[in-house]
Amino acid sequence: MKMKKLFKPAVVALVLSAALSSGSALAATGESRLTPTMKGWAPYLPSVGTQVVGRADGTTKPLKIGDVVEVPTYLLNSKYYTYADGNTTQDKDEDNAGRVRPGQFTVDIAGQQIAQKVSVHWYVVEPKDPAVKNWAPDGTSVTEFNDPNENGSWITDWADVIAVPVTTESYTMPGQGSKSLAVKVPVEASGKRIGFIIVPESQTGDPFRGQPLKVPDLNFIWEQPQPQGPGDQCDLSDVTDSDALSNLDTCLIDPTNPTVPNPPEKPILENPGNGGGDVVKANYIVTIHYLPKGATEANPKTDPILGTQAHPHPLVNSTYYADIKVLGKETDPEDPPIYRDLDNSKLPDSGTVGEVDSISWNFYRGDLDPALIDAAEANTDTTAGAAEKATLLTNAFIATAKQIESATNNRTGELVDADGRKYFSFKTQVDNVEANTTFGNAFNTLWKWDDVAINGENSEQRTRLRVTFNYDENVTVTPPTP
Repeated sequence: MKMKKLFKPAVVALVLSAALSSGSALAATGESRLTPTMKGWAPYLPSVGTQVVGRADGTTKPLKIGDVVEVPTYLLNSKYYTYADGNTTQDKDEDNAGRVRPGQFTVDIAGQQIAQKVSVHWYVVEPKDPAVKNWAPDGTSVTEFNDPNENGSWITDWADVIAVPVTTESYTMPGQGSKSLAVKVPVEASGKRIGFIIVPESQTGDPFRGQPLKVPDLNFIWEQPQPQGPGDQCDLSDVTDSDALSNLDTCLIDPTNPTVPNPPEKPILENPGNGGGDVVKANYIVTIHYLPKGATEANPKTDPILGTQAHPHPLVNSTYYADIKVLGKETDPEDPPIYRDLDNSKLPDSGTVGEVDSISWNFYRGDLDPALIDAAEANTDTTAGAAEKATLLTNAFIATAKQIESATNNRTGELVDADGRKYFSFKTQVDNVEANTTFGNAFNTLWKWDDVAINGENSEQRTRLRVTFNYDENVTVTPPTP
C-alpha cells in the first residue's frame, strides 16, 4: 500500500515535465514590416559670403561689370563657407566625383556639362518696390540691419527683390579646386546688384538637401539657422519637370513632416567690398588667364583666371593671356552698355600705333601693397603728398616687356579661341638674360638683404604683372538687332 502512494506523485511530475518541454519546442517568431528609411538632420550653412576674385579682403571698390564674384566654397569652415549637419555628415570632395543628385544645378560651359559640387545659382537683383523697401545704406552694421526698429524700409529678404537668373554665359570656373561656379558680372547688372541662392547638400546623408539660403545683399555674411529637428527640409520627390529641378527656387516642404519651419536666415558679419553695392559701368574689362601646359588654343571659359585658387600666382616659364574688352560709345544712353574687342585701327594722336600694338606687360615690385600702388596711380592716395606719391610709383615700377624686347618674352604673342577671337599672351621666363641690368638694378637697389647685392639676378620671380593698353573711347557701338 505504501508503494502505491509514492508512485502516483512521481507519475504526475513526469507528465507535467513532458508537457512543459513540449510547449517550448512549439514557440513561434513574429515580425513587423520594415519601416521607411530613417531620416537625420538636413544640412545647413552657418556662414556664407562672397569674394571678388583678385581683390584683397577689405578693399571697398565698387563692383564693376566684368568683375568675377564667387562663393569660395573651397575655404571650408571659413566665414565665407561653413557647412554643418546635425548627423556630422561631412562635406568631402572625394564623395562628389561623378555624383549627380536630383535637382543638382548644372551649367553648360564651353560644351561641358559642369555639375557643381555645391549648387550656387546667381541672379541680377533689384528692389521690388523701391518706395517701400530699398537697399540698406553703405556702412550699415549687422546690428542695425537686424534691428526691426531700423530696417523697416530696407531689403532684408529675398521676397523684397526682383531676381532674374544670369545667363549661362555669365558663369565661369574660378578654379579647378572650386566646388561651385562663379559669376562674371554681366552688362545686364549695370545699376543693379548681384545676389545668389546656395543649397546645402551632404554627400551621404538623408536628407541630403537642406533649405536653400537666399542672399539678396552681398554687403554681409549670412547665417542659416540649424534645423529644429530631423526630417526633410527640401523635398523634390514630387517634382518631375527637369527645368523646375534645375531651378533652385524649387523647394517643397514635405507636408507630412511635422518639423516647425526654420527661423529665417540673417546676416552675422559685415562684408564690404566683396560683391555688394550697385554695379557700375567699367570703362574696360581685363581678365588675365593662365594657358595650361600643352594647350595651343585659348579657352577663357575654362582656363584658370590668374589670382584664383586654381592659379593663385603667376609662375616663371608660363604663358598668360589677357582677355580685354573696352566700353563702346552707346548710340542711346538708355541702352545697356556694350563692350567691344580691341582692334588695330589707328589711335587718335598716336601716329601709326593701334590699340593692339599699344598692349604692354609690365613688371612691378612684389613687396609693396598693391592697394597703395593702385591708389597712387588713381591719384586717390590721401596718405601721402605729391612727392611721396611720385616716389612710390617710381620705386614700384620696374620695367615693361617692351623695354626688354625678346623673342622669348613673346609680349604680344597671339592666341585664338574656338570662335577665332584673338588674345594677347606673354610668356614669363626662368632666366631673363635680356633683363639682367634692369632686374639686377631693381633688386640690388630695393631688395638686397643685409646690404649684400644680388649680382647677376635675371629671374622674374618676386615681381607682379600688369597689362596696360591704349584705346579709343569714342568708337560708337550699335546694339545688336534683337
